[in-house]
Amino acid sequence: MRLAELKAAVNEARQQAASLPGHSPHGAVAELYTTLFADLHAQVTSASAPGWPQVVLLVTELANRLPLDALEKQYARQLQVRAAALLDLPDVTYLTTLEDLRAPMRADLEISRVRRDAGDMRGCCTVHWATGRTLLAAQVARAFPGYAKAMHPIRQAFEVEPPKRVLDEKGASFYAFTMRLAFEQALAVMG
Repeated sequence: MRLAELKAAVNEARQQAASLPGHSPHGAVAELYTTLFADLHAQVTSASAPGWPQVVLLVTELANRLPLDALEKQYARQLQVRAAALLDLPDVTYLTTLEDLRAPMRADLEISRVRRDAGDMRGCCTVHWATGRTLLAAQVARAFPGYAKAMHPIRQAFEVEPPKRVLDEKGASFYAFTMRLAFEQALAVMG
């Protein structure tokens, strides 16, 4: 499965969820996403490539609690956040140079700047989380100068336990800031 196909399937599911009547129970939305995630998980498991496919497996394994789940209280909304993270995945599987690491972070920071300016802190969290987890899951073809030093702040920010409570707007803002800061620190590393 290609990333574009995955994103098309997620967009289709989001449109279906949005078209459900306003009085639809959250169970209908949850069922829609649960079915989608089970299908995506099965398709990506058979491919098992590094990078973004590994993040798809993480997102679609619903038994695992993710830090993103703390952005919403209701289960159906947590699944919507996970779907948003899938749409934010960068197309990265391998890293061969420091520029391969920098390019998705720069793109991420531009997307999050637009979302932050619009007041969408949860959207900042999904793009940061998707990018960070993809970079952690990418395979390094060979060691290159600056990789370990650049990845250090990313590991610290992204390899964390999920919060125990739902994050309010201030908590989501701090979470987004923490991830953004890790990217800025990584981008400052010289090769």
